[in-house]
Amino acid sequence: MKLKSLRCPNCGGPVKKIGEKNYVCESCGTSFVPDLDPEDVEMERIKAEAEIKKKRIDAVQNGMNRISNAQRSQGTRAAKSIALIMVSMIVVIIMISVFVTIFSATRYMHHRNQYANTSDYDAKRSELEEKAKKLQEEAQKAQEEAARRMQEALSKPKYVTSLEEILADETFTTNAKAALRAATKNTDFLVWSNYFIDGEPTIMRSYLLVAKDEKTRPQNRLISIYRINWYAEYDADDEEEYHRDYFPLYQAQELTDLTINSDGTIKSDYVPDNVSWHTEIPRNQMFWGYADYDQLIRECILAQSDYAAIEIDFSDGLGEDAETESDSGEDAGQDNAGETE
Repeated sequence: MKLKSLRCPNCGGPVKKIGEKNYVCESCGTSFVPDLDPEDVEMERIKAEAEIKKKRIDAVQNGMNRISNAQRSQGTRAAKSIALIMVSMIVVIIMISVFVTIFSATRYMHHRNQYANTSDYDAKRSELEEKAKKLQEEAQKAQEEAARRMQEALSKPKYVTSLEEILADETFTTNAKAALRAATKNTDFLVWSNYFIDGEPTIMRSYLLVAKDEKTRPQNRLISIYRINWYAEYDADDEEEYHRDYFPLYQAQELTDLTINSDGTIKSDYVPDNVSWHTEIPRNQMFWGYADYDQLIRECILAQSDYAAIEIDFSDGLGEDAETESDSGEDAGQDNAGETE
C-alpha cells in the first residue's frame, strides 16, 4: 500500500476526513472519495471473505446444535434418518468451507506478492492468516464431531420394536415359530418315563414386549404361550389295560434381543428360553409350567412393567380358534381317560 498526500482535486487545497472513506476540502468545501490502490481493494475483499466464512461456521454450528437437540428429543426411525442426512449435508458444507478458505489464502498470497512489502501490509496479512487458521481448526473440529456422531448412529444396533418388522420377515417368523414350539416339547427334565405329551402343543397367545428404556435388557422379548396336554400312563396290578391321567399345563417360551440387519431381515439365535421357571407337581412328577393360565399371564406378561406389551398373531393360522381347540383337546383327553378306566 503506497502512502499518498491527499489534496483537493478541485482546488488543490488541504482536506479532512469526514467518514470511513469520505473527505472534504477545507478551502472550497468539495467532498470526494479517494481512489484505492489495488492492494487496498484486495485487502477489503479478503476481509469480506473472512466475515462470510465465519458466518458459515456459525450457521453450521447452529445447525449441528439443532440436530443434537432433535436426536435427544426424538427416538423414531424417521428422526434418525433425517439426522443422518443433515449430518451428511453438514460434512459436505464444512468440506466446501475448508476448500474455500484454503483457496482464498492462496489467492491472498498471490496478490500479496504483486504489491509492496510494507510493514502495515504484513501486519494485516498476519492477522488474516491467523483468522484463516482459526477457521480451519473450527471446521476440522466440526467435521470430526459430525463423523463421530454418524459412526455412533451407524454402529448402534437397531432392535425390533413393531409387529410390522416381525411379519415382514417370513424366514424369521417360520424359524421362530418352529423354535418356540419345539422348546415346549422338551422332556429331558422328566424323572419318570411314563409321562407323555398328547398331540402337539397348542399356541394360546403371543406378545412382543418392547423395553420402555434403552438401558433395559433385554431390549425386546417375543413370547409365545402354549398349552401342553400331558398324560401319565400306568398299569394296575388287577387289570390288563393301561390307565391314563390327563392334565393340561401352560408354558411360555421367549426369544430376546431381536435386531434388524441392514437389509431389513431379523437377526436371532433361535434358542428359546422359559419365561418363568414356575413348576407344577401332578402325580409326584415336577413339570415346568402353570396349571392356571391366568396366573401365567399375570406373572409373565402383566408384571413386566418395564416393557410395553403388543399382542401378535403368531399361531400358524389358528388365530382365535387356539383356545377353542385347546379346550376341546382337554375334554377329549378326559373322555379318553374315562373310557380307558
